[in-house]
Amino acid sequence: MSKSVEDFYKQLIEDIELPDEEKAALFSGTDENKTKLYLSAISETLNELNLTEEEEYIHTYNLTHIPKGQEFKTAYETVLFNLVSLRYIHSHKEAAIALFDPDERKRLIKSVSEKDLEAIGLDPKSEKVEALLKSETPGLEEILEIIGSGNAFKLYDRLNGSRNEYRTKAKAKEAGAIVEKPKNFATPTIIGFSGSLGLYHDDKSRAYLAHLSSMDGLKFKDGKLFFESSSSIMRQVSEAELRDLRTNEGIEDIDISALRYLYSIIFYKFQESHYKQIDDIIAIHAPILTKRKNPKNDEIDSLISKIQSYHNIMGVIKTLSVTGKPTESYYQVLNFEYYDREKNIIAFSSPYMNLILSKIWKTSIKRNQDNTPKIKKNGDISTYPSHSYLIKTSMLHEKNKAAVENVFIIVSVIERAGDTHPHIGARTLIERNLQLSERFNNSSNKTVLLNRIFKKTWELLRTQTRLQEVYKDIELPDPTDPANIPTMGSIDQLVFEFNHKGKHNDDTQNE
Repeated sequence: MSKSVEDFYKQLIEDIELPDEEKAALFSGTDENKTKLYLSAISETLNELNLTEEEEYIHTYNLTHIPKGQEFKTAYETVLFNLVSLRYIHSHKEAAIALFDPDERKRLIKSVSEKDLEAIGLDPKSEKVEALLKSETPGLEEILEIIGSGNAFKLYDRLNGSRNEYRTKAKAKEAGAIVEKPKNFATPTIIGFSGSLGLYHDDKSRAYLAHLSSMDGLKFKDGKLFFESSSSIMRQVSEAELRDLRTNEGIEDIDISALRYLYSIIFYKFQESHYKQIDDIIAIHAPILTKRKNPKNDEIDSLISKIQSYHNIMGVIKTLSVTGKPTESYYQVLNFEYYDREKNIIAFSSPYMNLILSKIWKTSIKRNQDNTPKIKKNGDISTYPSHSYLIKTSMLHEKNKAAVENVFIIVSVIERAGDTHPHIGARTLIERNLQLSERFNNSSNKTVLLNRIFKKTWELLRTQTRLQEVYKDIELPDPTDPANIPTMGSIDQLVFEFNHKGKHNDDTQNE
């Protein structure tokens, strides 16, 4: 029995939902009715899977080559192994069939490295292993005996997966899609736009996100929001109606960091164009947005659903009218555009993020007295710092979203402080983090909530940011020190300080 199948088999035994005493009886009993039931299950499984001859051969080989000391003690264990083995082999049908092709076997064996052998518990210096690796015509039974079917499937999937990944990545790149992940978030820090990718806003905010209870019957057009009736007559939504539509209900579940990640992708593509072009539609090689290099159909479906889940969030941009009165314009934050299965490309658009990026860029340009842009010696336009690059994109996978948002707020405070003594009060931090604020206000045990979120916040500042790399001797709160965790008694007096001795270098690139 190969190592992979054995692990699969053991896991299935552990996952059976039966009391321990019933589970013990199941695997030690000899009840004839139970035996018939399991034999019937094997027959039904064979009919359901409709195995190829290659799959059946490997299954039979595994069943008749159980290593000594691992033999099954009861008929039930034998039957259960059959069920597991059949489904496991069928889930690797492509690899099973490939093992019967002499050229594929040779390609597989030639790809095996010493590291691969160590990973599957084989000695590279073993006589049998050395002979197999040197063979120009490795046989099927040699592979099954020495490597095992489960490990051979793993090696094949890795080899074939890498080949497929290279092919689809090349196709995606040829089609103009983004094929490399950004290492760090590009987080806006310029005055007025530092909160443009967050839910909090104040009088100084020029852009922010707003959550609506529903977008049913609403339509965006030219920065305005309209009600669209069945007769196709559109009526602009009034300020009072819009206030009624805004809600904080459910904001705890909004994944803001994913929006920041997509904004970063837009930004870095704009950067690659030498700040000349912002694409209306952004095409991305799908693995950049998934955890798996070769995402399965359900993962692609989940990704599309996630993009569509931001339907009820709008981007708000504040401007001054000709009369000097503040006005708000509204834009879609995220739209799913298409998925190209052949090239493994997923595409989205964001009228809001494109617009704030354009505004941030124009605001950051240094100008001469005649209002023309200042030009550097190399011909590039000279700009003020507009983004921070200190938060790693691996932060995207952190589950404590309130702590993640704390980190974005704190890094922005440090980057925009303009001195070596940046600080923020505990109460202020909570108020700016609307997701945390909402959870805090509704929590029945505020002390436990604060402890969990702030301890994680201080951990993430160390593990998911480059603060200690960029700032000289920066002081970060110790996660293990209770004095750094707000309580109901200290929340209004506690101030977090992040003193440092300046930056090590000019950190303006996605390093």
